[in-house]
Amino acid sequence: MQGPKVHFEPPSDFVDDPGGGGGGKGKWLKIAGIGCGAIVLLVAILGGLGAFKAVSCCGDLKTAGMQTVGAQQTTMTFGQEVAQKNWSGAHGLLTSTYASEMTAEKLEQSFTPHMALLEDTVVLSDNLRPDKDIAELDDARQIETWRATIRFFPKEPRDHLAAATIKLVREGEPNEDGIETMRISEVSVEKLPIDIDGETPVRTVRDFHGFLQAGNTRNAYNMLSPAMQKEQSREAFMTFVDEQGDLLVSSTMDVRELRYKDMTGATVIAKLSSASGKKAIVTYDVGQFMGAWRIVSVTPLIETIAPGEDDGAGEKTAEPGEVEEEDSGEPIDGGEEAFKEEEAERAKEAESGSK
Repeated sequence: MQGPKVHFEPPSDFVDDPGGGGGGKGKWLKIAGIGCGAIVLLVAILGGLGAFKAVSCCGDLKTAGMQTVGAQQTTMTFGQEVAQKNWSGAHGLLTSTYASEMTAEKLEQSFTPHMALLEDTVVLSDNLRPDKDIAELDDARQIETWRATIRFFPKEPRDHLAAATIKLVREGEPNEDGIETMRISEVSVEKLPIDIDGETPVRTVRDFHGFLQAGNTRNAYNMLSPAMQKEQSREAFMTFVDEQGDLLVSSTMDVRELRYKDMTGATVIAKLSSASGKKAIVTYDVGQFMGAWRIVSVTPLIETIAPGEDDGAGEKTAEPGEVEEEDSGEPIDGGEEAFKEEEAERAKEAESGSK
């Protein structure tokens, strides 16, 4: 069951058009894909305070939202410049005060211990948050600084990744679209372990699988992307599930791999083992729609695993720069003495055979 790739837009009444009304979709097309997560974050903050009127109009939400989107834009651009090792470009996103202290050379040196972890990665910024506690609506109106974590997620399986935590502040005038200019005033870099089970796309797939195991096809269907729901009725979805036998409804899941396409799309590959003994590799494409991750497509039985067949489980993943040891051909247990004794035995057997 395949679903088409879906592009999404923020609410049309979020940005004023030149005439003063809502519906500035033209502006949003320029930032689709990075603006939505920021808007959903802000809506969650205001909504959590009961500020429903602010959320539904273009006043407070527009002003604060433009700062939020500016922070997300700067975060992603900085991450991309670092991934490409364009240190002058990354340095240009720092505040004037911080840039005089943190030169492009010093910025590069801060990433040097983790340089290998920047190779062949997808830049993710999924933790943009206000740099203050939000207790009242006035606090939300007066957010001036933000924190964000940029993760450089490897395209191939790896045990660790490089991550940068940055602080953003407003500096300069808004651009022609009204988006606030946000610059970076702090940068810290660290190496973090990768736990794919903790990644949102994997949790989404596990939730989807869990609903099917519980027989809750309604909730499972609701986790499909809007385009999939438009093309597949609930009845058609249930037919698809039934066609797979017990593979999707009575099975255990072993997630093997997570591949991010970008910040809003990923592929999860899992091995399903059903109660009847059927085993298969299943690929789930997932995407983010207005802040929520949904199932874009499910492709089962890409490779059916026969009972007892090696499916690649347990293979060790080497870190960048790490060389895997080759098999020397010598016995692991017993050392050199055991190896010599074994050679002597083989020579004796060969001599007896020749007689």
